[in-house]
Amino acid sequence: MLPTTKLMLSIWDKNKHRVCSRYKWSPATPLKTLHTLDPSFNYKIWAEHDITHLHQLTQDGSLRSFKELQTHHNIPNRAQFSYMQLHHTLQTIDTPTQPVTGEPNLTHFETKCLDKKKQNKTISLCYNLLIGKPQTHLWGFQKEWHTDIGRELTPQEWGRAFLAHKSATRCASHLEIARKLLYRWHLTPSKLNKMYNNSEAKCWRCLKAKGDTLHIWWTCPLIRPVWEAVEEIVTNSTGVMIQPSIEIYLLHISPQNITKSVRKLVYLITIAASTLIARQWKSPEIPTKTEIIALASTNVSYEKFAGTLGQEDRTTTEAYNMWLQYEQATHITHRHTTHDPP
Repeated sequence: MLPTTKLMLSIWDKNKHRVCSRYKWSPATPLKTLHTLDPSFNYKIWAEHDITHLHQLTQDGSLRSFKELQTHHNIPNRAQFSYMQLHHTLQTIDTPTQPVTGEPNLTHFETKCLDKKKQNKTISLCYNLLIGKPQTHLWGFQKEWHTDIGRELTPQEWGRAFLAHKSATRCASHLEIARKLLYRWHLTPSKLNKMYNNSEAKCWRCLKAKGDTLHIWWTCPLIRPVWEAVEEIVTNSTGVMIQPSIEIYLLHISPQNITKSVRKLVYLITIAASTLIARQWKSPEIPTKTEIIALASTNVSYEKFAGTLGQEDRTTTEAYNMWLQYEQATHITHRHTTHDPP
């Protein structure tokens, strides 16, 4: 193998996830190549019925059933053994044989590669994809947040939501709490109602409205005082007026026009509120302002302490000093909560 070929293959391995399926074998893979994994695999029986690529056997990211293939492509019964070989091979190469919600069958790049009408060569195709507008795929949780917020978040905003913890906290539990909320993993009453018929779909706090993610975390009349308290704490501790919103308080997409230290402190305060709400899940009780301040104090103190163990950054020091001034100005006695570190 030429050195340049080896280099190009190495570069492709590092970057193929950006244009191809997230699985080891692309849905655009010709069935003929599976013969290299299983020499006994008879790909010709599929070619006889114009099935030449893997994506023709899949739908929504999963392998179709043999009965379904017979219905759509008139596959004979004698192909069932070949189908079982194919099913086994896909399992061994980490390609799904069960449905994957929201997973597109072919990426934009793979579709272009399979388009026989295209006259462009591969290099021209790659250049056009690089300079063109990227094709973004929205997951279900992103679409649901767009509906709740009332607008579509930009890819840059989603990037800030995914990476908010990097500059804000060293605590793995904070990341876990933020991710659970971001991916909407909490079992709300409306979700439980879909899972179990005898489960009530109404909010367990107000017992009136439907208990979906938006209501439980944001719009419930009984939870609103929590975020009003958070707004007051944020304003008084940072000296910056930040309009409360789902983007900032739940997804941690802080405004770009504030300093890193303010952004860090806002994160530690809002994550304290989210932690307390999650701790009182399925309870009519709501966190008090005193509890939020106490846990926020713990968060800030642990960040300061973690900084002293390594290279302490200026952002953490400034955030700690802002919080210390807030405690002194409001005559709050600094104390840790009785819970384990978040």
